[in-house]
Amino acid sequence: MATQRSVVCPENEGLAMFLFEKWDEMAKKDTYTDRLDATLSKAYRNLCDHKEPICDLKGASKIKGIGNWTLKLLKEYFKSDEEAYASSQEASDPTAKKRRGSGRYLPQKGSAPYAILITLYRLTQNEKEFMLKQELIDAAEASGLSRMPIG
Repeated sequence: MATQRSVVCPENEGLAMFLFEKWDEMAKKDTYTDRLDATLSKAYRNLCDHKEPICDLKGASKIKGIGNWTLKLLKEYFKSDEEAYASSQEASDPTAKKRRGSGRYLPQKGSAPYAILITLYRLTQNEKEFMLKQELIDAAEASGLSRMPIG
């Protein structure tokens, strides 16, 4: 295993250090092979020599020597980076909108799905258990709940 190299782009310092530590960690395992060493060596060397900052996995994938397997290793680095960014964003902006969970389905009034849903509801109230597709479409159109023709 080689020693640490200097990084050309200072923004890539953390990523290079992360990859170097992963490389060192894997070198201590019994399953470590020469091929694995060559893969990580090339990825680390090219990462250190890269002149532009790498901000995400897409940017890392463009570096020669970093393939799918290496990207899986680097995913851990970018995941922790995104979590830190998200927590700092939440702390800095308390009025930020939070994503709502998935709610129940409510079709827009006057639409074909609305007419079908209301027709189905009315038919279940009248204790009708079975209806063919075309019968349901005809009943929904006859109800006048849809602005457009159904079908």
